[in-house]
Amino acid sequence: MTLQCPAAEPFAGRWEGSVQIPGNDLVLVIDLSPDNHGAWIGSITIPGLGTKGVSLKDIVVKESEATFSMASAAGRGPDATFKGHLNGNGMLAGDFVQGGNTAPFELKQIGPPQVELPRRSTVVSKELEGEWL
Repeated sequence: MTLQCPAAEPFAGRWEGSVQIPGNDLVLVIDLSPDNHGAWIGSITIPGLGTKGVSLKDIVVKESEATFSMASAAGRGPDATFKGHLNGNGMLAGDFVQGGNTAPFELKQIGPPQVELPRRSTVVSKELEGEWL
């Protein structure tokens, strides 16, 4: 599902770049979009880790600053947090923080957001509700 956003939102879009981890640049794609209720939604894809369309959380956009987090893979280890700002070159740059380690990241906007929303579960019928052993 692709969400359309007003051009007035400078953070709304698909961002591509990397985190400069010593000895290994980690390529990533981040999609950010305001939803219909004034909040922000987003997802992240990290091809080198086989991560695709993972929902971002704790997204805060204020003026030229943005922060957002992603849960660690399979709930192991600490969450990863991105703290960035729009620089004079139209790039989103800042720090990637995880487990007490910090690495710089830089992203370039490459198009409109393509936020992958989490799939909704179907409703469980009354007959199936309860505790299973």
